[in-house]
Amino acid sequence: MLAREVSGTQIVLIYLCWMLAMVLGFLALVSGRELTLTLLAVWQVDLKIVGLIDKVVFFFFGVVGLCIIVLTEGYLRTGAKRAKLPERIGLVFGMELLALFLFDAGRLLVPDVTEAARPSFIQAMMSLVIGCVGLWAFWIKRTR
Repeated sequence: MLAREVSGTQIVLIYLCWMLAMVLGFLALVSGRELTLTLLAVWQVDLKIVGLIDKVVFFFFGVVGLCIIVLTEGYLRTGAKRAKLPERIGLVFGMELLALFLFDAGRLLVPDVTEAARPSFIQAMMSLVIGCVGLWAFWIKRTR
């Protein structure tokens, strides 16, 4: 694949998308942690074990967050050089939004949880719709 020059506008777009990807990744990871803690509370797991699991999950939270930061920037930058930036943006945002949807939907489906601990249905559906649109854009661009 031929590499090309990246314009200043594209560089700004890359780093704006990179920051947005970090925010979406953080939201998805926080939602996953909340789902884990909600399930442990519903299953009435001992508080000491919950604390241990929370600490382990928090460690992996940091590892996954660091991977999102490091890998996404390079992935978007090489996408701009290869004229594939829109499809790569769609893939990154689509995956993160679908992960956010899965965690939010999981929290919506957990029984015996107060309404204050649940995400809104609209929030979960927006994650699903926007995530599917992002992956659809990736798929359409990829198959052409």
